[in-house]
Amino acid sequence: FQIRPNELKRLSPGFFAFNREYRGGVSVAGVDTDGDGTKEIVVAPGTQSQPQIRVYDIRERLSRSFYSYAGTFLGGVMLGGGDVDADGIGELVVIPRSAGAPHVRVIEW
Repeated sequence: FQIRPNELKRLSPGFFAFNREYRGGVSVAGVDTDGDGTKEIVVAPGTQSQPQIRVYDIRERLSRSFYSYAGTFLGGVMLGGGDVDADGIGELVVIPRSAGAPHVRVIEW
């Protein structure tokens, strides 16, 4: 969406970041993972799913996928992001959503 005063414009019809039948919720962050000045769409599942992080480009194409924690962890993942180390490339910050220790991870591309 693009939001301006008195205007709301939908930029995309949307897409399924995970399986079409998945109903566990998602966490979403915009992070410039490659330093090109454009933020990629980073998504993580809510609860009852493996902690698989997926990164999509601006055209909604999957560009990267990995697990942020052990595949047996089903507590969900919350995301944040920013240029934590000021190198011009955004880092991803992940924490367990529930059922896990307060284990913060900063992922550098």
